[in-house]
Amino acid sequence: MSNKNIVPFLLGGSIFSITLVVVSFAAGWVMTTSRAQAEVRLATRLAAIDLLAPICVDQFRQRGGEADLIALRALDQWKQRAYITDKGWATMPGASSARDGIARACSERLLKITS
Repeated sequence: MSNKNIVPFLLGGSIFSITLVVVSFAAGWVMTTSRAQAEVRLATRLAAIDLLAPICVDQFRQRGGEADLIALRALDQWKQRAYITDKGWATMPGASSARDGIARACSERLLKITS
């Protein structure tokens, strides 16, 4: 092969390689380390909330009453989370304050269970 034949081949290969990298990242076929770490953190947080929400529901059942349930249903969704947090139901045993997201999951479960 002469140099005249190699140049178009190398140029085409270079353009293909660059295009493949750009398309791979744009399509989401390649995941960066920081993106993978962010997704793992989110999945871990959601799993923890999913495990702790039943404890919140149980604390509501032990300490709350029908009046609390009626009051909870009457509130807007964002106020329901504050109500559950203020009453202490979203605070896990041994913790000093409620973890973010538990009150939301708890209110969703309480409203489904008691509907």
